[in-house]
Amino acid sequence: MTIVTGAAHRDGVLAQLPEFASSQDRTLLIEPSGRDSMAAIGLAAYVVRERFGEDAIVGSFAADHLIARPELLRAAVETAIDAARQGYVVTIGLTPTEASTAYGYIAPGPQLSDGDEAGTPSAQARARRVAEFVEKPDAETAARYVSAGYLWNAGMFIMSAGVLASHLARLMPDLHARLETIARTWGTPAFAATLEENWPHLTKIAIDHAIAEPVAADGGSGRRTRRRAARLDGPGGLRGPDRHRGRRGWPRRGNPRRFRGRRGLRDHR
Repeated sequence: MTIVTGAAHRDGVLAQLPEFASSQDRTLLIEPSGRDSMAAIGLAAYVVRERFGEDAIVGSFAADHLIARPELLRAAVETAIDAARQGYVVTIGLTPTEASTAYGYIAPGPQLSDGDEAGTPSAQARARRVAEFVEKPDAETAARYVSAGYLWNAGMFIMSAGVLASHLARLMPDLHARLETIARTWGTPAFAATLEENWPHLTKIAIDHAIAEPVAADGGSGRRTRRRAARLDGPGGLRGPDRHRGRRGWPRRGNPRRFRGRRGLRDHR
């Protein structure tokens, strides 16, 4: 597991999770400054890619969700992993409990497939395409979204590290190049200086706008397979983060973001 957080939260994270101070399977990455979610997620994903390869499955989860029924989240994440292995960018949507104006919404599209030859629902059949990501609405629009079956945007994303890198290389090549430069120095004395040098130049943008929305809109292309973005029906036992949020339901900068790489997801199962 990798945690990405700001310098102000470093001591607090280590006080609660001292194993992150020195462990091969636990990594704490410190952002020199807040650059929004794409930089934070990209930093962790590119380090995971450098360490474990293109096929490593990575998942991004904000640290301030209340998980009332962990087994439902585990089931959703396992389905997401299966779809991610097929080259999809996957996001987990939450079934709304009210017509909230505090969150962005996801318009669900058709199922990815109907299942296997034996009639067993596949990962693709349990996932749907994303028809549209929409901004936080007014009360009337939120009520219409809920009636139409839209989901809350939980800000959780699962994909392979290689697919994420391929999308960034296509959509934001400078951000991709700088993240690669940083990640290549992982585990060397040059890492801290390389991070400090490149970090201020990373584009400040949310992953929604950098990856999720463009991929959902144009179909995108994975590293090896041509796929559209997908989403999974959200687990009812997962409560969204509090209402004091930044744009599109992402946590305001400074909150730690937990990021599971291949090993962390395997442990999660």
